[in-house]
Parts: sequence; C-alpha cells; structure tokens
Amino acid sequence: MMRTGKVLNFDEDKVYLMTKEKQFVTVKRNKKVPVKDENYTGEEIVPTSKLVVFLSVLILVSILGIYLIKFLFFRADASVVVSFNSNIKVGINSNKIVELTSVGGYSESLALVEHSSVKGTEINDGLIILFDEALKEKLLDTYTGYDRGKVNIYITNQGHKEPLNFTKFTDYAYDHNYDVIVNKNDNKIPVLPSE
Repeated sequence: MMRTGKVLNFDEDKVYLMTKEKQFVTVKRNKKVPVKDENYTGEEIVPTSKLVVFLSVLILVSILGIYLIKFLFFRADASVVVSFNSNIKVGINSNKIVELTSVGGYSESLALVEHSSVKGTEINDGLIILFDEALKEKLLDTYTGYDRGKVNIYITNQGHKEPLNFTKFTDYAYDHNYDVIVNKNDNKIPVLPSE
C-alpha cells in the first residue's frame, strides 16, 4: 500500500515517515531521493510480525470454519433405532444417514453395519439397502402368502424441524410382506391399517 508522509530519516533501501495521522511508517526507497522534512511517497514495508499475525488469524478462522461446517452438517441431528431382529442405530442429518452403529452387541447387526455403505444416502434409500442386506443375510425371515413380518422403527431423538418420513421404505417393506411400525417416542401405540 502506498503511504505518504514527512521524511524523518532514511537508509539505503528504507525511508522513515510520519503521516498526517501522526503514524510512523517505513516505506521502500524508490528513484526519488528523500529529503528530510519533505513529503515522500513509497510502498509501505509491512513488518513480518504483522504478516505472521494476519496469517495465523486467517488459519485459525479457517480451522474453526471447517469444524463448524463439520458440526452442522455431519453430526446426527436425529436418531432412529431400526429393528431387523437385531438393532441398528441410524444417525440422521438433513434427511441423510450420517452415522450407523450396532446396538446391543448383536453380531448379526454388527456384520450388517460393517458390510453396508449407506452413509450419505437419503434415509428411505438407506433403510431399503439395509432391509435388502438383512434379507440377504437371512436376519429377517422371508414371508409369503398371508403371513407378514414386522420391522420396528423407534425414533429416539428427533431434532429435525420437519418430521421424518418413512413412506418410501414402508411401501417397499410392504411389497416384501413386511409391516413397518414407527414409534415416534410419543408413547402412543401405533395402529396398523386393517386389511
């Protein structure tokens, strides 16, 4: 940045000025020869300590911003426990799965969690993938005819502003002879549709 002020002193490559605002600044010496007590204009020399402080603050703000973004977008905002004869806890944020853990130490659910790649998928699509994996791993029995199986979903923590919608998963499970029972943690017993 170019600065102008009255020359107080000068060296071979620096000129020391006092500006109109009564600030002492050091500028680079240019082709114009400086004369004491006369005005001189040159590019300000920024001390490295100011530059280091500026860069440190910039790095600190960047790191804090990254952690804030991670906290807001990659933490579980709602928690759902899905029962496929073993329990799986699903962490949800912005209607996407961000976390998947086995609950209760069942080896079947642990294997299902380890082998599935549903993180980042929409909640219904992720539950469909888990449902298909549970059927494939024979964690769920196959029902035909009039018999129907049950999958329970317990909403244990809902920090969402809008309610969680499991319609797509419910329809998919219904097509595979399973009823999905959703307990919204409001102590109301869900009523199945009469057939």
